[in-house]
Amino acid sequence: MQHDPSSVLERDLSRRRARRVANLLMTVVEPGESVLAATGGAIVREGQRFGASSESDQTGDPMTLVVTDRRVLSIPNRGDSRALAFDQLRGIATLPGRNREVLVLLLPDRRAFEAFQTSAKDGDRIAQAVRDAAASADIKLALTPAIGVWPARLLVAPGNCVLEQGAWVVATFVETGIQLRVAKAPNMASPRRDGVQFLPWEEITAAAVEGQDQITQRPSVGAVVAFGVLGLAARKTERRSYLSISTGEADFVIEVRDRLPVELRAELGRSLKAGVAGGGAEQSEDRGDANPDVLERIRELGELRDAGYVTQEEFERKKAELLKRL
Repeated sequence: MQHDPSSVLERDLSRRRARRVANLLMTVVEPGESVLAATGGAIVREGQRFGASSESDQTGDPMTLVVTDRRVLSIPNRGDSRALAFDQLRGIATLPGRNREVLVLLLPDRRAFEAFQTSAKDGDRIAQAVRDAAASADIKLALTPAIGVWPARLLVAPGNCVLEQGAWVVATFVETGIQLRVAKAPNMASPRRDGVQFLPWEEITAAAVEGQDQITQRPSVGAVVAFGVLGLAARKTERRSYLSISTGEADFVIEVRDRLPVELRAELGRSLKAGVAGGGAEQSEDRGDANPDVLERIRELGELRDAGYVTQEEFERKKAELLKRL
């Protein structure tokens, strides 16, 4: 080790935590490795924490995140430490949490990420420290925003999915893919077990936000969604959207509560566009018609009308204007 890390730990951590982490680092940090920054927080195990609308008060497993000149170390209060070298990362992302907290997401290539919860101030500081340290090693890590969608429910999944069909999840969209993590149901106790399914953009062949009428027209999922135990047909007036994801071998369908399709498209539009473009997939809502943008706008207007946001007269007037563009 190039120097005693105590000065960095005492600067960034409470005195008690700094002493404990300093002792642990003596057995973790390699000879010649320098400690640059640290922050206290928690490893997120509760999927709910990924959503800004979370109502969970659980903080996950207490830990300390330490940045050295070679890697990022996750040091829990109990258990083994984990490490990610800079060349194992493709990027870093942040996601707003609750109570002025932020989630720092370290993004390995084509693998599930873990989130580290800390204060907003410390989150920004540690994210920048990771990028600066990686840059010193000639590794450029992009800092990108993440989007967490909740409440959501996994309606359709292949048999080899690690998550159960019908499970409540948080869907998190990052530069490397889409991660589904088990979450508690709204107003219910926490799930009995954790679970994560990661879908790299490179494996996604198509992705789209759809309404109820669209999703039930899909041959592989329509019957399950429309007539299954989830009873979609009885919920036509509720604010719900459907995210369909195809990997070439299987389909995933996620029901998103409290959002109309037009709202969810606005929220996820850039992420889906960048992801499918980078992974070579296609947005299925952009196929087939001579002028899909106009027809999609009409569908969205119909959803707003059905939800009471626009009147029938306003819908007809705008529809006529859009049809003139065909």
